[in-house]
Amino acid sequence: MPFFQDSSGIGCTVDAIKLWGAVAKYVGKISKPDDLWYHLTEAVKVAISGRPEPVVLMFSRDIFEQEVEPYFAQSMVTTTKLTYG
Repeated sequence: MPFFQDSSGIGCTVDAIKLWGAVAKYVGKISKPDDLWYHLTEAVKVAISGRPEPVVLMFSRDIFEQEVEPYFAQSMVTTTKLTYG
């Protein structure tokens, strides 16, 4: 959990998932490469459905230096069939 310290020197631990959960429809925590595609897909589904509200994806610092395998979900690809008259 993130640790914050105020000017008095007293520190506190913040549960970021609960904090963001109060204002967002979806909160996903990505702490390893395997988590990325699941949380990204869920966040997009939630963001475009129903009432417009924010979604939050939280990344751990070390994830930015790791490799992520490409992923192409069939459900995210839209195909259009053209009919000529």
